[in-house]
Amino acid sequence: MWFVHRKRADQVACSIGEFIHTLSARREHDGPTGPEKLLRGLAPLLGEDRIIGQRVVKLIIALTRKAKFFVSLATAPDHSTHRLTIDGRGVYSGFSLACPLPPRTVMIDLHPRAAGQHARLLYAACKAMPNVVERRDFR
Repeated sequence: MWFVHRKRADQVACSIGEFIHTLSARREHDGPTGPEKLLRGLAPLLGEDRIIGQRVVKLIIALTRKAKFFVSLATAPDHSTHRLTIDGRGVYSGFSLACPLPPRTVMIDLHPRAAGQHARLLYAACKAMPNVVERRDFR
C-alpha cells in the first residue's frame, strides 16, 4: 500500500511541476495577465483580496483527478511579479508550496502537526524537483 501512495504522490508532484510551467508559459506568451486568466478559466473563484498592495485571487484547482489544492496567485499592482501558492487539502493537508512566476526558487513546507502520510510523501516527491528549497531554511 505504501508504494501506491508514493506513486500517487509522485504523480501529484509531477502535476504541480507541470502546472507551474503552464502558468509561467502563459505569462511569457500572453503577458502579465495570462496566469490569472488561465486560473479563472480552470475553476470558480473562491475570493479576491488585497494583501500588502497585491491583488490575490484564490481558487480550488484539481491538479489530478483525485487531488484538489487551494491555489492563490498574488499579482503586484504593476503586474511585474506574480507569486503562486499551493496549499494541500484533505490527505495533503499540511503541505504547501510557493514560488514566483517564472519559478526561480520553489519553496516547500510541511506543517508537522497537520501533515499525514500522504502530505509527507508529496513533500518528499517535491523535494526532488529542480530549484526546490525548504521554507524552514529561511525562517
